[in-house]
Amino acid sequence: MWGVVARSVEAIVAIVAVLKTGRRMCRWIRRTAARLRFLLEDAAPSPRSPPRAG
Repeated sequence: MWGVVARSVEAIVAIVAVLKTGRRMCRWIRRTAARLRFLLEDAAPSPRSPPRAG
């Protein structure tokens, strides 16, 4: 009986750990995507800047 309970508790703990890690990964991915978008917008020539004489 106790073996089954211990196993189910371990399974619950593992699921919670995976969910927490997943949430952390989502936050990291969102933060990285925002940073990439900022860098791309920063690198791209904005329409406000005058065209360079070339």
